[in-house]
Amino acid sequence: ISYVPVADGPDARGGTLIAIPYDSIELAQGETRDDAIDRIRLSARESPRTGRVISAEVSIEGHPIRAVSCYAHCTPSRLRPPFFEKILSRFVNHRTVLGIDANCVPDILLDVKRAPSATAYANHGASELTALTMKYGLADIARESLGPDPFFTSHHSTANGICHTRIDRIYTPNLTA
Repeated sequence: ISYVPVADGPDARGGTLIAIPYDSIELAQGETRDDAIDRIRLSARESPRTGRVISAEVSIEGHPIRAVSCYAHCTPSRLRPPFFEKILSRFVNHRTVLGIDANCVPDILLDVKRAPSATAYANHGASELTALTMKYGLADIARESLGPDPFFTSHHSTANGICHTRIDRIYTPNLTA
């Protein structure tokens, strides 16, 4: 668990978490469950003083995986591009499973449904996150499975009605390559 620091103010809340059921932990040869739990805990890293990223080294079907949980800035949206480029990029590699509340969408036409608005959708950071996931060959598993079918993970009330978006995603590596 990585919490947003209390120093961020009385209204600061949230953070990131990786939860692994005990029966899903793969043991290395000769390792006990307690040894494996210690190994995973010792591998945990978090973004300094932000509560926005946490990672841990795990195995899935014998493949070494870096599990990463991330919560990108909602407002101000201008903070997302440098966050993806300078902070999140330190945690991601070609064997990352990334669960992210990105607060931006990959494709405004496909991943946003809202009533007409006089303001543009603040999608800052989308191109930087796409560049990062493409650099390491990570796949957006919902889009891979659904194709162009609508799928929304967030629903917010606005002055013009409900805004539906797909700001939450899971990216996975290609383990057969």
